[in-house]
Amino acid sequence: MNNPQWSSDYHMNVNLQMNYWPTYSTNLAECADPLIRYVDSLREPGRVTAAIYAGVVSEEGEENGFMAHTQNTPFGWTCPGWAFSWGWSPAAVPWILQNCWEYYEYTGDYDYMVNNIYPMLREEAMLYNSMLIKDEDGKYVSSPTYSPEQGPYTVGNTYEQSLIWQLFEDAITAGKLVGEDEEVIAQWQEKQDNLKGPIEIGDDGQIKEWYIETSFNKDENGNTLGEGYGHRHLSHMLGLFPGDLITEDTPEWFEAAKVSMNMRTDSSTGWGMGQRINTWARLGDGNRAHKLITDLFKSGIYMNLWDTHPPFQIDGNFGMTSGVSEMLVQSNAEYINLLPALPDEWADGSVSGLVARGNFEITMNWENKSIQTATLLSNNGGEAIVQADRISLGTVKDSDGNYVDFEVLKDNRISFETEAGKSYTISSIPAEEEKAESPANIKAYKLTDGQTEVLWDAVDAENAVYNVYRQINDGEWYLIGTDISDLSFKDTDAYDVLGTLSYKVSAVIDGEETKLSDIVSVMDMRNMAGMMDDQDSRIVYSGNWGNWTGDADNYKGTIKFLETPNGSETISLTFCGTGIEVLTCKNHDRGTMKVDIDGVDMGTVDTYSPTTQRQVKIFSKDDLEYGIHTITLTATGEHSAQSSKAKLEFDGFNVLDNSVVYPESLKVVSSNGMTTVSKADTQLQMKAYSMPEGTENTGVVWSVERKSGNTTAKIDENGLLTLDGENGVVTVKASMKNNGNIAGTVDITVAIPTENDNYEIVEDSVNKKNPNPAITWNGSWSTWAGEPTRHHGGTKTDGSGAGSSFSYTFTGTGIELYAQKNLKYGKYTVVLDGEDAGEASLVGTVQGGEDQQLVYSKLGLENKEHTITFTVAAVDGNTTVNMDYFKVYKPSEEIVDKSQLQEAIEKYGDRTEAEYTQEAWAPFEAAMKAAVEGMNSSETTAEQVQTLADNLNKAGEELDKQEIVAPEFAKNAKAVVSGIESDKVTLIWDKAECAVSYKVVVKDNEGAEVKTAETDNSYLQINELNPNTEYVFEVYGVNRNGKASETPLTVKGTTAAPIDNEAPAQVTGLAVTEISGANQAKITWEKSIDPQGSVITYEVYINGIKAAETQETEFIFDIIDGTSYSIRIVAVDEAGNKSLPAVYNYATGSQSVKGDVNKDGKADVEDVTLIQKFIVKIDLGETIFDEKVADVNGDGAITVTDATEIQIMLGRS
Repeated sequence: MNNPQWSSDYHMNVNLQMNYWPTYSTNLAECADPLIRYVDSLREPGRVTAAIYAGVVSEEGEENGFMAHTQNTPFGWTCPGWAFSWGWSPAAVPWILQNCWEYYEYTGDYDYMVNNIYPMLREEAMLYNSMLIKDEDGKYVSSPTYSPEQGPYTVGNTYEQSLIWQLFEDAITAGKLVGEDEEVIAQWQEKQDNLKGPIEIGDDGQIKEWYIETSFNKDENGNTLGEGYGHRHLSHMLGLFPGDLITEDTPEWFEAAKVSMNMRTDSSTGWGMGQRINTWARLGDGNRAHKLITDLFKSGIYMNLWDTHPPFQIDGNFGMTSGVSEMLVQSNAEYINLLPALPDEWADGSVSGLVARGNFEITMNWENKSIQTATLLSNNGGEAIVQADRISLGTVKDSDGNYVDFEVLKDNRISFETEAGKSYTISSIPAEEEKAESPANIKAYKLTDGQTEVLWDAVDAENAVYNVYRQINDGEWYLIGTDISDLSFKDTDAYDVLGTLSYKVSAVIDGEETKLSDIVSVMDMRNMAGMMDDQDSRIVYSGNWGNWTGDADNYKGTIKFLETPNGSETISLTFCGTGIEVLTCKNHDRGTMKVDIDGVDMGTVDTYSPTTQRQVKIFSKDDLEYGIHTITLTATGEHSAQSSKAKLEFDGFNVLDNSVVYPESLKVVSSNGMTTVSKADTQLQMKAYSMPEGTENTGVVWSVERKSGNTTAKIDENGLLTLDGENGVVTVKASMKNNGNIAGTVDITVAIPTENDNYEIVEDSVNKKNPNPAITWNGSWSTWAGEPTRHHGGTKTDGSGAGSSFSYTFTGTGIELYAQKNLKYGKYTVVLDGEDAGEASLVGTVQGGEDQQLVYSKLGLENKEHTITFTVAAVDGNTTVNMDYFKVYKPSEEIVDKSQLQEAIEKYGDRTEAEYTQEAWAPFEAAMKAAVEGMNSSETTAEQVQTLADNLNKAGEELDKQEIVAPEFAKNAKAVVSGIESDKVTLIWDKAECAVSYKVVVKDNEGAEVKTAETDNSYLQINELNPNTEYVFEVYGVNRNGKASETPLTVKGTTAAPIDNEAPAQVTGLAVTEISGANQAKITWEKSIDPQGSVITYEVYINGIKAAETQETEFIFDIIDGTSYSIRIVAVDEAGNKSLPAVYNYATGSQSVKGDVNKDGKADVEDVTLIQKFIVKIDLGETIFDEKVADVNGDGAITVTDATEIQIMLGRS
């Protein structure tokens, strides 16, 4: 074959790595040697690539860094290829080096590591030590970066920063082992410690894929960053798998990783599903991983078992193999995790031959998802740290059948020492105490502020009642509803100001509580009416839906598509309203979809049309009862006879709600009425009113764009507009959140007197993605937005190749071109109005580039239309160029200085009529109205400005002499104590007229003041309160002059009792005494202490079986001579918190008396003397001395306290 797919290269942006993921865990470490040798072979050609692309040069004999990218071959191809969008990926090397380093982690072969692995790690760490730059926050980043095959161009991203962190982590570890120069290690450590990220959490709780991301797949301006939900790569998840950065021991990142994974479709090609299996396994979700395995065999693997990535690959097969291993054993987090992601389908099973890091070979079997035995063959010796459910209650025996003492690190994690060549068997782990399953299908809906409705399905039991638990933000869980007989609960304390609310539900059956349900977040169902784009996060997709952004005629420029439906793909939305419409793009190759609402079949809709029709309504239902409904669209995989195939597209939903009267338009104004400003850096508070009056404004989205001139502006989500110091006009737009077609605009003019020439900025790009369409581009040009602080408007547009050009037609008296200069850039030849107009050189003098440099100027032209063309030409063979922006000059206009009038309006603009008598207010109102009209008029003269400003200042001064009415609460105003926790509450109250702020006074029940606080809001969270305590809260309104209302709003509230999450102390003094002649033994222990003073119950486990629950500190059990017993005592408080188990391994006849260290059948002064000698290190010779028994109080150390305990026992006797 002369033209194989991907040129038969090795792809290192997931593919080659995935092919070797199962190598070590499946006991095939020797198979990694060819990979390690191959990566090593890339070093020499990679140094050439590093010199060219990173400026990191290695002279003869030096190893300063090597670079390879997505595409590489055994022939030394290490360059980025011919397309940045898939080719650029220098982090491919740190990623593949993880595969290499793991050879040592699994085998422990030090010599192999020193000779074959560390040289590569070291050289790559040296590359990034040289290559990283500091961003605007002073953090180290790699730049440019590009999330594989998705983009966009940025300065640093989670993909590359995570891999760099892992590179330094492994290089530092290896360097310390081999004795690397401490200064070199210190440099690497400093870089790692000050890396940007690597993990940041976005507004939706997701791990950001890019640091410019805010909500999922959006930047702060609402721009879509990548393909999003349907993208096959999981590049931002590499810190979780295969890396070590995110584990269950970093819970915030771990939970954010779950959120991110749910924001990616399960459907993908074979390797994409393979990666998902491993990632969900690392998240401990065995059922999701198992679903993906079944999905893989359904649609990701051909009948001949090849991976479906057209035409075929093998990656997904190996990825799945690794995933199965990860579901059964993980060892990346410095401990061996047994059955970390076991699916329900594999409740019973066994496995042998898997290998964990540290060279432990594992054989284990399990029943009902509980380990029966797990044997670790320690090939290298050393410490074994093992995690499994309830493992601390089990036993460990060595190859000779002897009990092995272990340290309990957590209830599910133990540590013990091993010898090379010996096996260690873990067994006698008690089965989990079965609780009935929790209620299923939990949902929480908010239809109005202050109320959430929680719903669930009934459990299969008679007379069941239900409990509802709630969490506010990241606080404690509180029981808010008990003994509920219905299948729903209304939380009437669910105010928006509390923050994020989460719920869990349990059932109580015959007095026993079931398991708690999974956590459910609140779905805000308010204001859903209106258009909902296909990219809306509330829409749920199943199947391999792709994203298309190439046609602006689709709603919001995006659309989902399904090229070849298999008949199982769905789109669903739960909405609140009275109806819904479905919009799509019809075409000649389209198929059909089945529609269901609330489980009722609504028929099938056909999306075929002989011609392209966009934003077509293919389904409508407008007579639903107002409330919550769910619509599901299902691909049929079928099409009509006229259609050529069954392709589907989906553009969005339109939710209908005939219970609300919506406005026809919005009226947009500034709060002080100004539409012209005369000062730099002015801020205006914008407001939007529904038209006609009385219609419902359900919230708006603000935006602003330049209309003319050079002024730039930004507006926040609350409508606060900030204008810069350049002159021009911007258009402020308010759009209804639920229907962008209902909108209103207003123009704001910036008119500041200036002596400078009047000019207009023309940017290289207007959308920060593509070159400006107002400029004519010929040749190869691409927009770079990765260094927004370096380039005007946040971008520059790069080009290369002699003959490439751009042209611009303008009207004015001159033009200037600004660009970035660099040592190895080319130049432009310039043609103006068809005539040669010189050259523009971009050759700089500074390494790294000089930004926003004037490279060409042509002034003094006739004020008419001109056309200028810049054509790329070489300088010393270099043809790389760029364009940042134009300045187009126009004749200057005389501008009246209105700054003093603006200052007067701003000074007095916050006065309100309600604060004054009508007599005092009327003259001020007239002066203010005239001032605003004069401010906004282009005809106002300088003399008029002076008069208007004087009049307003005089009227304002007179007004301020009047006494302001004290704030007063309405007679029916109230305050509520909400969000009650043990140490905090949130106070919410109705606003008082004329109040600009509020003072809150907290008093105890006897009237003594506890604390005061002030706020500009009509709510306040009050912290640092005492648990289970009643308080009196007084709220006073405060006006502009600091005068408070005479009568406060008063409300009482009691904080909750403290949540007991603290376990009792671990039991000490555990001992066993045989009862002479009775074939019984008595277990005794010291009383545990609970921090909250709770009554303690003790769980007694013998050989993995719970033998008793008792509140005594002793227990008698039957023994058989010559038998060993593994004893565990767990202290449990009334809240169910459990201590770590006290561990005691006992063999009959090994001890009959507590404190009998010399085994003479009694505890006496001789035993005391032996302990004292042992403490001061006196040689005991041949004397029997049982160190375990000598630890009388069971605290893990032999001290004077143990001798004292024996003396106390002797005193008692």
